[in-house]
This record gives sequence, structure tokens and C-alpha cells, in this order.
Amino acid sequence: MLLVSLPGFSHQNQMTTSSSMCGPTPRYGDHKLTKMTNFAIPVTLLVQKKRKTNFSPVTTIFNVKAHEFTPSKSYQEVIIAAREKFTQEMSFRSKDKDISLAKTLLYISAEDEAFMGYNREMDALSSQSERNDTSVLSDSRDWDCVEAMPMAGKKIDNWLLELDNIAKEVKVELMSRDIGCHLVEVLEAVNKVLFESIGFRRSPVVDSNCSYLHSVLCSKYGSAILLSIIYIEICQRLNLTIVGSRVGEDFLIWPETGNPEELFKVNSGHSLFGIVNGRCVEDPKSMASDLTCNSLPGLDIATNRDIIGIYLANLIRVHWKRASRTNRGLMLTSPLRPVHDDTEKWSKINRSSMPLLRPQDLRLAIMASERLLILQPHNWALRRDHGMMWYYSRDYGKAVQELSICMAFAPEEEAKVLEPFVEKLQLESTWKSRGHRGRLMVNNAGESGTTFLDERKFEDGGGLMQVTDEDVDLLTGIIEWPYDLGERCLEINYYGTKNVSEAFVPLLQLSKSSRIVNLSSAYGDMHWFHNEELKQELCDIEKLTEKRIDEIVQSFLRDFKADKLRENGWPLTASAYKVSKAALNGYTRLMARKFQNILVNVVNPGYVVTDMTSRTGFLTVEEGAKGPIMVALLPDDGPSGAYFDKIEIAPFALTERPL
Repeated sequence: MLLVSLPGFSHQNQMTTSSSMCGPTPRYGDHKLTKMTNFAIPVTLLVQKKRKTNFSPVTTIFNVKAHEFTPSKSYQEVIIAAREKFTQEMSFRSKDKDISLAKTLLYISAEDEAFMGYNREMDALSSQSERNDTSVLSDSRDWDCVEAMPMAGKKIDNWLLELDNIAKEVKVELMSRDIGCHLVEVLEAVNKVLFESIGFRRSPVVDSNCSYLHSVLCSKYGSAILLSIIYIEICQRLNLTIVGSRVGEDFLIWPETGNPEELFKVNSGHSLFGIVNGRCVEDPKSMASDLTCNSLPGLDIATNRDIIGIYLANLIRVHWKRASRTNRGLMLTSPLRPVHDDTEKWSKINRSSMPLLRPQDLRLAIMASERLLILQPHNWALRRDHGMMWYYSRDYGKAVQELSICMAFAPEEEAKVLEPFVEKLQLESTWKSRGHRGRLMVNNAGESGTTFLDERKFEDGGGLMQVTDEDVDLLTGIIEWPYDLGERCLEINYYGTKNVSEAFVPLLQLSKSSRIVNLSSAYGDMHWFHNEELKQELCDIEKLTEKRIDEIVQSFLRDFKADKLRENGWPLTASAYKVSKAALNGYTRLMARKFQNILVNVVNPGYVVTDMTSRTGFLTVEEGAKGPIMVALLPDDGPSGAYFDKIEIAPFALTERPL
């Protein structure tokens, strides 16, 4: 009854390998509040006109014109707002238990419904234009936000109320039986209401109409994972916690209990575990058939983020299957075949042999993939598949961007498979963009390596830039810099920037007007370091090498792990962040010398009001952007290998730099 089978995630999956979307979601937000930013991976950014929102994935949607007609902005606003709501709900600052599965899935529904509504309106306007019809569309709307947009006749709050009403029906069923609230009776009542009274059924076919929560609540036909989520939501309203776990290709759910033996006691031919998950658990072909009360505690319980990740992976599969339905068996990775000879390696992509896919379904798959990347930003296989979807969309620039990032983090053997394909895409992107003046890459890696134990006290104390090494003992219980986050900080801020920069250099060198702008910090200044020999090494650009910078970084990590930071003259507060930015400053100067046809500079934007500074900065985002934008727009004969403090060139080594 509720064995949740996830078709399409076996090794025979024709869309992608199982590792790409089914791995566990990172759980950074489940313990202490960890200060993180959205810049977990350096990415290539384009200088764009100021827009209402800074959420880039959505802004790529509206590249269509319908003559002089302008469709309603309502859909566009909902698309942007729904993605922002989803991102806020999934924020790693949010505790997992506070995430609403139903509300999150309804935000996904709203974004996709608005996107399809926008396309329908564009089609109608185009048809009007072809007929020279000057009449105005009569589809007037009185909604201007995501919560107000109707989906199948109901708003988000109404669909949440629908779940509340189902839970009330279960309570009525329990009252009619005149029985107590024993676990077995409650589950039997839930099953009776959901699958007998209301008539929820699992859809026998993979259908996008059965892949959105509001559609399932309306039609009563749904995918396995959605029926499972509905079951969890109903039981949650009855104060009964249902947990779940992946077992092979299946997702099993059961009531949380301290007595696993109770779940496997057989009464009237079925165990409680069987009542929840159906007779399929007794199928010897299923891995679930081997579960016992002893093995159940060993399963990894899925968090709410994990469950949403599984749902999104399913949604990607559904839309990809619809997009490629005329190309049966087409895999996302089909074009990644080995390139054996130099002639083919440098040849242009044959567009005439490109499979024709349904654009709306392909874009919906991309949108689902964008959301899953918010949850799993370091999933290299997911990013590879995301890049391949952009390739099938013929947006080679975005494909190169995503696949290059993927190569920086993928296993070596996988990167070797991607490399020749990305090289071909780079050339294709170059030919396609012929006439464009130059290329820009902005590396804004901002992992602080910091854990805030009492954020309010930290904010009251003036924030990050007010913290000095003399304060280190006063910060006990307020802020700490653990080794594991310090290692992650160096991996992202320094090594991540290096890897992505080197991946993009071949593309940047194809233009005579390319720029690399690395965002640093006043925390990268030498006055934070107490080892005079080390300071001299990092400042001597004539003798400094990339190998030596790497050795310094590794030496810091060894001292950090051995608790020898004070002994060896390293910074004591925000130490990993300071070392990462000092290393980045040195690496920037070396890059400028190595690639003399690219302007490579580093910018300290100042102490800006951001999440990373706990909003304690004294520069607005617009003020902080002035320096990076100015450096990005330097003339071709501008400086390279320079340090910009906001909008002024400054020395790399200062005794102290004013904020």
C-alpha cells in the first residue's frame, strides 16, 4: 500500500546514474548554526543590468519576445517569488524539523504552474499578432504574489487546508470506532480515509500531472513519493511522527517508535510495518523483505531535505522523459562518448544531429535541477546532468559553465571523460558569440569557517570586523572556528577558486579582452599574521610560487589540527578565512604573471551588509559592488595583478588597512 518505489533510479536508469541525484542531502543545518553563504562554489558571473531580484537561475527564463505585446508580469513575479520562497525554506540556517514538506512542494508547483501559464500567454499573444488581432486578452488577474495565485482553483493556503481537512476526517473515523489512539488503530484509520474513503491511488504511469502535490490532492492519483509525503503530512497533523528511509530502489515509511519489535509483530496476517508499507514488503524480490526489527534501527532516516531531494530527482526524471519521448532511450550523458582523434576533438558540434526535445518539458527539468542543486551544491554528478540539460537546450555558455565546475570537483576519471566534450563546447560557444567583446569571470568564494554559538551577542559586539586576536578568549561560548570548517574554508575559498579559474582559463584566453576578478577581504592583509618570515614569503612576488602557497596552506592546516596556531604565528581569530584570502591574494598575482593576455586582479569590496557578516556591515550591497564592477570594466591596458581596496589600488602588504 505504501511501499514507495522510485522507478528510474536503478543501474539501468536511462536518464542518469543513480549516484547523481539519490545521494543524501548535506545536513549542515541539523546541528549548530553554521555561518555559510550561497557562494559555496566559485562561479562565473556576468555583469548585468540591475534587476528586481538577484536570483540568477530564474532570470534566464524570459528570453522570448512576442512582437510588441507584453504578457502579464504576474506570472514572472510568481516564478521569481516562488523560487525565493523555496530557497528560504531550504536555507541551511533553517532547522530541518521546521521545514514544511507540503508548503515547499506547493512552492515548486506554483513556480512550474506560473512558468507554464507564462508560456501559454506568450503563445496566445503570438497568435493574436499573427491574426493582427488588437483585442486585449480578457484573462484579468487580481493576484500579485505566489500565495494568491490559484492552482487548480485553489491557493496555497487552501491546499494546506485540504490536508487539514483530511486529518479531521481521520479523527472522525477514530471517534466513530469508539476506540483509543493506539498506533495500530490510528494507522488503520489513516489508511481507510486515504485509500478507501477518499480513494488515493498510485498512478500506473509516469505522468507529470501526478507529480505535483496540488494535482494529486485534486485528482487523487499520484506518484509513490507524493503519496508518501501526503501520508507523512496527515500523520503529522495527528501528532504521529512518520519517518522514512531509502531501501534499495524503495522509500519505506513507518511510525517513529522506541520499540521496533512492535512494528514486526504479526496480527491478523500482517505486521504494523506491513500495514504502513503494504504487502510489497513481503515480496522476496524487494530488499525491504529482508528487514527485521534488528535491521530497522540501522537504516539512515531521511531528513525533510532528503525527502524533498528525492522528490525533485523524481521530478527531473519525469520531465526529462517527457522532453525526450520522441527519442526513446536518449540518455543525458549520451554525447559524452570518448573523442579519439584531434580532428573530431576540435570540430564543431553537428547541430543537425542534435535530438529534438520538447522545450517546455526540458526547461521544467532544468528548473527542478536548479532547485536540487540548492540542496546538493557539491553533487558533481547532478551538476554534470544539469550542464548536459543546458547542452540539449543549445545554451552552450551555461553548459560550459556547469560542466567546468563539475570537472573541478569530479573524480579524475570522470573529469577526463568530460574534458574533450567541454573543449568542443567552448569552441562552439566562441563561434556562437563571435562579435562579443570579451569575457568576465568573478570568483566570489565566501566560506567563513565560522560557527556562531550566540549570534545575538556577536552582533551586539559589532560583528566580524571588530574581532581581533586579543579577543579570542573573550569569544568563548559566542563564536568558534572548528578545524573541519577551517579545512572546508580553505577548500572553497582558495582551492575552489584555483580549480574553477584554471578550468575557465582556456575559454578566457580565446578573447583579447578577458577579466578575472577575485573577491578578497581586508582579512587577507599581512598585519593579521605574526610570523615575520611567512609574511615576507607571501609578499615577495619574485620568489613566490604556486607550489609554495599550497605548502603554506597545508602547513597552516597541520598547525591548526595540532593546536599550534599561536606558537607558529598564525592568526587566532577567523584564522582559516584570513589564510584563505592571503593565499588568494598571492595566487592572483601569480595568475597575472602567468596569463598576461588576461587582466587578473583582486578586490576587497569592504565590510558589506550580508548574511556572512550577520548584517553588521556598514556598506550596502550596491556600495560593495562598486569595486568589483569597476575592476571588471577596466580598459584593455588596465592594471593586472593589482589589489583594489574598494575602488582604489592599494599595496598588498599593509601594516593595517582601514575598513
